[in-house]
Amino acid sequence: MLKVKVTTDTPDFKNVNVELSSIYEYSCENGLKCKICAACSSFKTNSANEYATGKRWEAWKLDYCKRHLLSRIHAENVQSLYNQKHGISVKSLLTEKLADRKARLDHAKRLQTNEQIRFLMDDVLLAINMNASMLSVQTIHDHIGKFVSLPDSRRSKNYTFEFIAAINEVVADEIFTELRASLFHTLIVDESTDIAVHKVLLLYFTYRSPSSLVYKTVFGGIIQLTACHAQALEQAIKEFYNEHEIDLNRLAMLTSDGASVMLGRWNGLAALEKTWH
Repeated sequence: MLKVKVTTDTPDFKNVNVELSSIYEYSCENGLKCKICAACSSFKTNSANEYATGKRWEAWKLDYCKRHLLSRIHAENVQSLYNQKHGISVKSLLTEKLADRKARLDHAKRLQTNEQIRFLMDDVLLAINMNASMLSVQTIHDHIGKFVSLPDSRRSKNYTFEFIAAINEVVADEIFTELRASLFHTLIVDESTDIAVHKVLLLYFTYRSPSSLVYKTVFGGIIQLTACHAQALEQAIKEFYNEHEIDLNRLAMLTSDGASVMLGRWNGLAALEKTWH
């Protein structure tokens, strides 16, 4: 497990890719110990934590190790050792040039922002893995915000959809490959507005890959709409299917909220969908 590589800050470098074994050490007597926190505990009274003395669990989990690297106390201990090694002492702070101070503060601000973004995106991934509504992500953000610093402006559902889109770019190829190979799928559609109050259509797919017996629901994409009537929605969905080479004939079910433009008996999207096959 300690051979796994992670991207994190160390006392020597910022945002570097290292093995967990360079940060942690394990023994049957002491359990799992964070070398950085242990080093700081010898001269900092407020650096103590379970990882400094040795953490024990009945079942080991990789997520626990990664979570500690994102904790406030670990980050402070890393910064403390970094300052010692790179000469950022009280004397150097009093004598540093204005340009150097600005560069140092800008760098620290970027690191803090990157850490906050990691927390926010982790919340989005948690909701996706739980098949929870995206509206619940803001509640998760608010809960995590009790323990770590998170920007209020990025907790909204609009940013949630932006995070989903960014994540989706990475995994889209795998998702659409599985979707094309599945025999049937369900399309879940929902209208929303982005931060500029433009109408968008959110697409989710439920399907089972040929190699699995488990159905899963995944985010498919966000479509910018030029109009909001059923015919415009129909055209936008067809273009999305064509763009990603998804077979409309394998669409077994269309689900949405009860809005008439979606489920209207005669002119709703669901009524138009019956003519697609």
